[in-house]
Amino acid sequence: MLGAESYDDAYQAIIEEICLATGFPVGAIELYDEQRGVMVTKGVTAVPNFSEGLRETPLDRSVAWRAWENEAVVETNALSNPNFANF
Repeated sequence: MLGAESYDDAYQAIIEEICLATGFPVGAIELYDEQRGVMVTKGVTAVPNFSEGLRETPLDRSVAWRAWENEAVVETNALSNPNFANF
């Protein structure tokens, strides 16, 4: 797990490495909780207050759903875009 002490720490380290390698300033790892029908954000970069707890988003309002529906997922203004308010 990249030397991480927990899976949450590993998710965080992975997304930080991905953003570093790609040059994207913001990135996230979302996992689907099928029983509850929500996406759970496990690791995120450059989003203020994310560490206050896990973020859950209904599937149809998640970034992953946008990708599934063939919508653009590369967002250049994510921090000011209201679609990412639950992030």
